[in-house]
Amino acid sequence: MDTIMWGVNHIWQLVVHHPFIPGLIGIVICLAVIGSWRSRHHLKPRLATFHRDAESAQPNGVTELTEHPAALDPLVESQEKYSTIFRIFPDAVAITTRQDGRLIEVNEGFLSLTGYSAAELHEKDTHQIDLWAQIEDRDWLLEQLRLNGQVIDMESRIRIKSGEIRYCLISSRIIDIRDEECILTILRDITEKKRSEEHARQQLQRLATLRVVDMTIAASMDLDQVLDVLLEKIVSELKVDACLLLLLNSDQHLVYRAQKGMDADKARRTSVKLGEEYAGWCALHWKPMYVLQNEEKTDFLLNKKDIAEAGFIAYYCTPLIAKGQVLGVVEIFNRKPLPSDPEWISFFEALVDQAAIAIDNTSLMDRVEKTNQELIAAYDATIQGWARALELRDVDTEGHSQRVLRLTLAVAKAMGFPEKAQIQLQRGALLHDIGKMSVPDAILFKTGPLTPEEWEIMRKHPQYAYELLSSVSFLRSALDIPYCHHERWNGSGYPRGLVGEEIPLAARIFAVVDVWDALLSNRPYRAAWDEERAELYIRQNAGVLFDPTVVEVFIEQITAPGLPNKSLPRGSAPQSID
Repeated sequence: MDTIMWGVNHIWQLVVHHPFIPGLIGIVICLAVIGSWRSRHHLKPRLATFHRDAESAQPNGVTELTEHPAALDPLVESQEKYSTIFRIFPDAVAITTRQDGRLIEVNEGFLSLTGYSAAELHEKDTHQIDLWAQIEDRDWLLEQLRLNGQVIDMESRIRIKSGEIRYCLISSRIIDIRDEECILTILRDITEKKRSEEHARQQLQRLATLRVVDMTIAASMDLDQVLDVLLEKIVSELKVDACLLLLLNSDQHLVYRAQKGMDADKARRTSVKLGEEYAGWCALHWKPMYVLQNEEKTDFLLNKKDIAEAGFIAYYCTPLIAKGQVLGVVEIFNRKPLPSDPEWISFFEALVDQAAIAIDNTSLMDRVEKTNQELIAAYDATIQGWARALELRDVDTEGHSQRVLRLTLAVAKAMGFPEKAQIQLQRGALLHDIGKMSVPDAILFKTGPLTPEEWEIMRKHPQYAYELLSSVSFLRSALDIPYCHHERWNGSGYPRGLVGEEIPLAARIFAVVDVWDALLSNRPYRAAWDEERAELYIRQNAGVLFDPTVVEVFIEQITAPGLPNKSLPRGSAPQSID
């Protein structure tokens, strides 16, 4: 009995640390195994083993070698109880020799897990039944047993009789049976748990993928970028070989828009009429289609030269639908049969829906952008009309608006104005004298000098421009020139007497250009100046009436290469033109 308890103590060290074997059951199993072994040792002079005669093997998986009257061994009754518990224990239990891995004893749980019968395991070792899916796992377990004497909850894969791979948690301990080292191993089948974990991981990954696609759609109006992300996710997450997206054009043809995994040049030449071939049928009927090539019946699409050469044997197509309209189709090509489980199809359809949303959003934004551009063009045409109306009112200034516009834009570009600011500058230049519409004709067209009272009214036209344009949100950013182009660098200008850089840069540029054009033009009260005299006037008033930096850039523009060089006279006194 002391020897039995010594053996039990060995196994007890394994089971008390094993998370899925309650302590009491563990002890009973240990007693069952040791009791059975010790009983056999008492009755037989050799180690217990499976029956050599497969037909006499007991169906419960625990094989008794001999019968012996219970009276000869007081442990027989206990052994029967322990053996029953050992047999029906739900986890797989196996005892093998350490030297060669020969199976000594297994329970029903082991037979159920592996699919073998007791007879099939007779005289077999784990190598002969190819139990280990990865032989490295077995080697690692044996090494750990050598170093530590036990292994707890090692996750590994085993191969059962059918060839299927099962995941197991394996705990092992070295034990002695009749002075021979053996290994007691408990295997808990966790395949379903692993599949559930993988399924959950896959679902989370798919949700994350949808989130990435959703964020890409929200963050970018670049359809090429969005579709590139979408198709990459379809190929990588659905584990398919190639994907092609076709859009329905105004001619009712499905034409190339994006692809992954295909010959790009050949894909770009794709054009399918609505209703024809698989893609056209899916788009017309709003239904998906799956086609699988087989030896008995070849398929016309998958048998096409470029498709066949690529090795594609499976095809899936589904329509792109958004807001009750078909936008195109998404086609999948694969070199092996495609999965048919509902979750795979559902995820694919979800990605296709995201593609439809992205395409619809882009189309909507294109339409909005087109409408916006048309509206802006209408506004600009109106502004041009206003400028023309002002010139028709005053024939002496005809062409003035277009001349100052061109030169103002040239100086602004040279000074690094961004394109968007140039647009507002252009509008402001065209409307620079819009306030004169409120100036009486008697003052505006007076041939003689204006009286101080008349000058007071004339100098209100920038304020009139501000009052007219500031209420138009579209033109608010263009107000700098109409409102401030008569302000002067030294503060002598009007309507507010701004000084230096208090004056908006656009107005500072236009002030120089406006004076230049006015000096070169005939007026009722004076003849036009020649360019040399006008340029000298601009130079002399740099830092006085005009921003000196603007004057420098302006002179560079009017004396740029290709224009005649000017020999300018010096010493003329500044002259007022206001």
